[in-house]
Order: sequence, then structure tokens, then C-alpha cells
Amino acid sequence: MVYKKGLKVLIFIITFLMLCLECRTIYGSKWENSSLTKRNKDAKIEESITVYMGNMETEALEYEKAVLSYTNGENIKGWNEIFAYYKIHNRELIPPISNEAKLLDMRVDKEKNQVTIDMSNNYAQMNWGHMGEYLALKSLAYTIGHYYGIGKICITLEGQPYVSGHYFFTTEDVWIVEDLNKVGE
Repeated sequence: MVYKKGLKVLIFIITFLMLCLECRTIYGSKWENSSLTKRNKDAKIEESITVYMGNMETEALEYEKAVLSYTNGENIKGWNEIFAYYKIHNRELIPPISNEAKLLDMRVDKEKNQVTIDMSNNYAQMNWGHMGEYLALKSLAYTIGHYYGIGKICITLEGQPYVSGHYFFTTEDVWIVEDLNKVGE
């Protein structure tokens, strides 16, 4: 009798733990490649992120916590919604994306420790001057770099090297994201 009760409790615990793992698979950070979310393509994913923005007075980055929300497989749309919010709602700081620019694609290469961010051409048409553009680029690199825990960020414009009135980068030039374990510093 005691054996059967112990077995029932063990089965209950194992079932509970498996259900918890499935919940984390859907909603947990960066677990999109699991078999559960492959079966459920419409799974809603919400993740806490840190959005960095440039402060022209201090010439440094500040940050805010936000929630990245997207349907499984449509994280680019979620990123564009986050960036659009900060373009409108934070007038004192320079957001990661200015004007009508859009994030077109993001490729993560964990072996190279690099993320390549492809922006629309109008991203380089900021009217904030040299320091403002520097802060916008740095805030974009730090926001994405800290999210993925990756230290090198390459920013391109519609698949071509980043070129503006202030900067000229090749596809080999990268932003180095420092202190990946220290959010906001």
C-alpha cells in the first residue's frame, strides 16, 4: 500500500515537472527551437529585454526594461514594434532606431559570437549629427547584443555595408558590446 502511494506521488511529481518544462519551452527566453514550439507555430512568446538609448548630454547609454512580444517565428515584427514605441515615447533619449527605419533581418552566428543586423536604407538618414548617430548605432548594438548575449554586432543597410555621412563600415566591421553580464553599465 505504501509502495503504491509513493509511486503515485512520484508520477505526479514527474508529470508536474514535465508540464513546467513545456511552459518554459513556450514562454522562456530563447527556447524557440524546441520541439514543442515547432509543433505550435502560433505560440505567443513574451520575453523581458533591455532597450538601450543614447543620452546626448552625457554621451552615454541609458536603458529601460521592456517586454518583447511576438508570435513564434515573427520576432523581427516584435523588435520593430518595440523600437517604434521608443521612437515615439522617449523624446529626450536617442532610440536604437530613428525615423521610419525598420529592422529587416537578424542573423545570429554563435560560433563567431556575432549578430548581423540588416536595417532599411533610411536608418542612415538620421539628423542627429555625428554623436547622435554614434549613440543610435551603439544603442542598437547593445540592445541586440545583450539580448542574445553576443559581443560582436555587424550593422548593414539592406544587405550592403553601413554608409552614412558620418560613418563607413565594411561587412567585416563590428560593434563590440562590452560587459554582457552587466545590464545597464
